[in-house]
Amino acid sequence: MSGISISVDYRDLGRMGAKVTNFLATAGDTRPLLEGIGNALLLNIDLRFENSRGPDGTPWKKTARGGQILVDTARLRNSMDMDVSANAVAVGTNVIYASTHQKGATIKPVKARVLAFQINGKPVFAKSVTIPARPFIGIGDDDIKAMRGEVADFIRNAHREARG
Repeated sequence: MSGISISVDYRDLGRMGAKVTNFLATAGDTRPLLEGIGNALLLNIDLRFENSRGPDGTPWKKTARGGQILVDTARLRNSMDMDVSANAVAVGTNVIYASTHQKGATIKPVKARVLAFQINGKPVFAKSVTIPARPFIGIGDDDIKAMRGEVADFIRNAHREARG
């Protein structure tokens, strides 16, 4: 997955990390756990677009054009996906402009003297445009809580199956 992605190490789960790592070493197929974590992260990213807030809860800076931030066409929002392997899950997007919105950037003309575009149907000319960072991918408190829940559910189900 190109663009922006996030990988989670079980050690990111705090005190549970070592116990989880030891358990998973003997648990067998962990794909259901990784898929659960990936789905939880995707849900939280979608909520960030819905609420116009970053992973830490900070509101995104308003846009000059108005409307809901980062969802004019919903291409970026709808591009979020996950890639699950035997021992990892990556959540992210391959949309080329994702990094610009995640980290912020200053856009300058390459071949012209000024940038030309429209805002609300009116022409605008500028020597540069600064796009503020509006992070949508990252690990916040809600993500940690969701991952811990997925791990707890996985362990509970594995324990039930072992007792069988």
